[in-house]
Amino acid sequence: MAEQTVRYCTSADGTRIAYAVTAGDKPPMLFVAGWPSSIALVTELYGRLLAEGIAFGHEFVCYDRRGTGSSDRKVDDISLPRQVEDVAALIDDYGDDVNVYGGWDGTPICIAYTATNPERVGRMVLGGAYARGADIISREALQSTVAVTKKPTRSSRFLPSINPGPAPRVRRSTPGD
Repeated sequence: MAEQTVRYCTSADGTRIAYAVTAGDKPPMLFVAGWPSSIALVTELYGRLLAEGIAFGHEFVCYDRRGTGSSDRKVDDISLPRQVEDVAALIDDYGDDVNVYGGWDGTPICIAYTATNPERVGRMVLGGAYARGADIISREALQSTVAVTKKPTRSSRFLPSINPGPAPRVRRSTPGD
């Protein structure tokens, strides 16, 4: 995978958002991953696949959503409007218009941002989209997930986005291992 640079921007409510840019051609592809995710997880597990299979050689941008990874962790508001503001701040800080790819619960963020800022988005790709979040997870289950991710546990080593330390190395097995 090409060289990656981590940058920071500030969302409308003052939340600091970390994002990473992997070199490539313009226009860039902004990946809005499902939550919880992180720059480290995207890079370690999916980096080459995403950079080559989704961005097709274009610059690849991913970020730590509010409350995860290197973005501000102590946040109370993870609502859709706040997350759309995070994407707006990232794109403004980045400085160029983008193509967007939303995965799972990143899809409503992409849709909402694109609907309100169509001049900033060239193309939008949605993977694992759903019509209503309430149909797939209750508010209580979401709040429980958020509470768990704020407390490092033995299992947090599998989720770099909630582990304050460096991301673990992932070893892929090959036939014969």
